[in-house]
Amino acid sequence: MSVVEDMTESNPPDRGLARRDFIRKAAVAGAIGWTAPLVLQSLTSPASAASLSGCYRLLLAQDSTCTVLAYVVSGTCEPSYGACGTPPNGTGSLATYGIMSSHPCTQTGQTYVFNITTGSCIFVSGGGITTDTIPLCNTGVLTNLNKTITLPNPGTGKKYSEIRLVVTC
Repeated sequence: MSVVEDMTESNPPDRGLARRDFIRKAAVAGAIGWTAPLVLQSLTSPASAASLSGCYRLLLAQDSTCTVLAYVVSGTCEPSYGACGTPPNGTGSLATYGIMSSHPCTQTGQTYVFNITTGSCIFVSGGGITTDTIPLCNTGVLTNLNKTITLPNPGTGKKYSEIRLVVTC
C-alpha cells in the first residue's frame, strides 16, 4: 500500500484531534457554558412570583440583599394585614415575590423604595422600625397601584432595625 492510499478519507492518518471534531466539541462546550447560567438564573428569577397565591408577611434582614427572614411578630409596629387575616410567613428572597429594592437594607439615612416588577403580587402594607433610642414606627406609602411601597428616610445616620412588608398574590 502506498502512502497516498493510506491518506485517503477511509483511512486518514492519526494526527490527534481533527479540525471538524475540535469545532464540534468547542460548540457543544460553548452551548453548555452559555445555557448553564441561564438555567440557574431562571430558578431564582422573579418569574417565580407568577406562581404564588395568597398573602405573605416578610421580615427583611439588615443585609446587602434584604434577605427574607423567618417572621417573628414583634407586637409593635406590625403592618396591617388588611383582608389577609394573619398571613403565613414568607420565605426565600425578595425576588421570590418579584420585589426589587432601591438600596441594600444596611443603608443609613436613605428613603427605601420597594417595587414589585413581575408577577401578580401587590403590597398590602409595610413599614420600618428605626434604630433610635426610642424606636419609631414609619409606615410605608403605597403608590403605583400598590406595586410600590416607599419607607421614609429614618433620619441622618439612622437606619431601620426592622423592615416588614405584607404582600398578596
